[in-house]
Amino acid sequence: MKYFIDLRLVAAAGAVLMTVGCKAPEFNMVEMAAGQKAIPAQMDQLKNLVGSWHTTYTSEMMGADGEIVGSGNSETKLELGGRYLVEKMDSTMITPDGTVTMSGVGVWTWDDHAKKYRTWWFDNWGGVGTGTATYNSETETFTMRGKGRDMVHGHKSGQRGTMRFIDDDTMEWTWCETDSLGLIKYFEMTGTSKLK
Repeated sequence: MKYFIDLRLVAAAGAVLMTVGCKAPEFNMVEMAAGQKAIPAQMDQLKNLVGSWHTTYTSEMMGADGEIVGSGNSETKLELGGRYLVEKMDSTMITPDGTVTMSGVGVWTWDDHAKKYRTWWFDNWGGVGTGTATYNSETETFTMRGKGRDMVHGHKSGQRGTMRFIDDDTMEWTWCETDSLGLIKYFEMTGTSKLK
């Protein structure tokens, strides 16, 4: 004796059981909004980054014949009720080949599950990056790690950097991008940012 199961009947029976036996949970938008998690205390560490900054820096870039000197301005704010730090920057670089400009947007937030800050970067050259950061309160230093893609050349990159507060109005920072294995250095930057 052969048994034949029509898959259409099984699917139809399953659909009937799902509509009869499953009910979506009820929720109230007002209660849901009132029950949102508190803003993590770690976001307080980012308050030192809020403000209008003027930055000067030097950079060495693979393939460039000489040092690159740059300066720029950025505006950093806590957004969305203090859950995200958003930076908008504009920079001018004097290179051996001429003067170039760059604009970018950076975003930070605290990930309570990973116990790290999550970071994102986007710029007008098509560069994108995502990473994590940790904070050492004894040295007042953020340490960043990440990866991204240079959309100009299509390079995947490994990224690392630091930000250290010298005083309430000044921080020194470093940034380096390499190939994804960390073997080839694309560029390295060292800078100082001061609150205006």
